[in-house]
Amino acid sequence: MNWEGKRRFFNLNNNQKGVLFMVLCSLCTSAGQIFWKAASTKIDFFNPLSFLNFNFLLGGAVYALGMGLMLMAFKKGDLSLLYPIVAMSYVWVSIASPLFFPSDSMNSYKWVGVIVILFSVSLLGFGSSRIDSKNRDNLKIDFKIEEKSENKSETKSEYKSENKEIKEGNKHDEINLNEKEFESKKSSTKVKNG
Repeated sequence: MNWEGKRRFFNLNNNQKGVLFMVLCSLCTSAGQIFWKAASTKIDFFNPLSFLNFNFLLGGAVYALGMGLMLMAFKKGDLSLLYPIVAMSYVWVSIASPLFFPSDSMNSYKWVGVIVILFSVSLLGFGSSRIDSKNRDNLKIDFKIEEKSENKSETKSEYKSENKEIKEGNKHDEINLNEKEFESKKSSTKVKNG
């Protein structure tokens, strides 16, 4: 990887890095399953030494690499966004297995299934990214409200007008501030400021 590629990778946010690791994980687990399928023709369950064939061991190693990538992904991003990407393994195996095993084939039903999986994973990812941006906006609004309510000389009308400006600045989220909430914020500010 050249310097430009490394810089692009480090500029990704944690969820994006997690998604990248999960896609690589699904590729590794799919490759591991294909190696295991190739190994299955040489395995005799009554002879434990038959498990020591190249395809079986390579499949296990690639599968273990996939597990490591999954753990790295879980460390970086949200589980609700990342785990559905595991379903991509079905896509990779469905597409790759006919290339390696002539008895396997893709028919129109399998292609529809692949498209449904791709659409579903994309939909889950899109939904998670919208929730993440909404949560970031909520954090910004909460911070602005707390910052404004800590001002000791603030009056109720100033507080409401500031709250109205914040509402207008963020059309996706609503802030319901009633009299009791205002009074509780005001009294907590007085207690803090002595």
